[in-house]
Amino acid sequence: MVKSTLPRFSPTEENSDSAIDQRRAWVEAESGIDLAALHHAGEAEAYRGNIENQFGYVRLPIGIAGPLLLRGEHAKGEFLVPMVTTEGTLVASYNRGMKAITLSGGAETEVYQNEIHSNATFETPSPQAVGTLREWMEGNQAAISAVVDDSTGHGRLLRCEYIPLGSRLIVNFVYDPADAMGINMITHVSHAICTMISDHHGGLTFHFPSSVQGDKKATFHNFTKGRGRSVRARLLLQREAISDLLHSSAEMMLRYYRNNLEIGHLTGGIGFNMHIANGITALGLATGQDVAYVGESANGLTSIEEHGDELLFEVTIPSLYVGTVGGGTRLPTHLPCLEMLGCTGPGGALKLAEIFAATCLAGEISVLAAIASDQFVRAHNRLGRNRPN
Repeated sequence: MVKSTLPRFSPTEENSDSAIDQRRAWVEAESGIDLAALHHAGEAEAYRGNIENQFGYVRLPIGIAGPLLLRGEHAKGEFLVPMVTTEGTLVASYNRGMKAITLSGGAETEVYQNEIHSNATFETPSPQAVGTLREWMEGNQAAISAVVDDSTGHGRLLRCEYIPLGSRLIVNFVYDPADAMGINMITHVSHAICTMISDHHGGLTFHFPSSVQGDKKATFHNFTKGRGRSVRARLLLQREAISDLLHSSAEMMLRYYRNNLEIGHLTGGIGFNMHIANGITALGLATGQDVAYVGESANGLTSIEEHGDELLFEVTIPSLYVGTVGGGTRLPTHLPCLEMLGCTGPGGALKLAEIFAATCLAGEISVLAAIASDQFVRAHNRLGRNRPN
């Protein structure tokens, strides 16, 4: 049973080294556990606005994979990719996949849609009033856009979409997020729009956000429509890379892919891929992204086509949530990783999205080859077994 209360501090002291040390001492006293390993001094103020009740830091290892050669719309050239994980074998596998991409002449990448949406539900007196509210919104787009301009310097409203449901109107606000990941921006701005609409209509009841946006959940709506950066990466995987580097064959990889695709339908999952979640999480942790969105972002598609003794690989991620401003991107250990990738400054988010897609492509190529040629378990036994003493 907790015997005392958590120490409290003024807003100016909340993220100080002193406050962190006092909270950690309190937790040690209450739990009876030595937490000295969580101590790290000198950077407390940098985390202001990113965490509450901070009592220390958790250290995670970061590895490097590459070089990764890209011929993208925004990402061009070779990249060394930082990856944070505690899963042995993971970085080695992605490193192998990146070498295969580079040996094959580089991956083509593109962001084919760059939109993020949020939803609100308005309650009206009747179905007829729903039509009236929609007409008012369609006729007052300038006023709605003015709220956006007054509320943010990142992103702009592209359009409003409408779903009438009885006496309720679901409004989908669609934005260009610029270089931000966008969730905080659209939450703040959309609420301001809803408040303006409600005030203009005599205090009309609204609920924001609406579950239609599927935030941090796997939904067919976002899988088919896309949310965030919709991105793809493709590569003609050459015979030399398949045989000499991946130690497999086009026939073996294609056979496994087709069998796995057919069996995969039995799970009833959304999308089809080997392990896109690993790449998004590892690169996301390195670059200060909100990795909770992997629940949506990982619902991608990996496809393979036979081209003689070569294979055309393509990875499509309809809802990738990455940004280069805001969130954790400015933190002391994450900003250097973005700088290493050349993804700071205007347009950096689109470049980063393409690097994410190509990183996931590398992971798909490597693990699919490993399973197809029965290397997967042997590799994990050799590299990924952290055996207790």
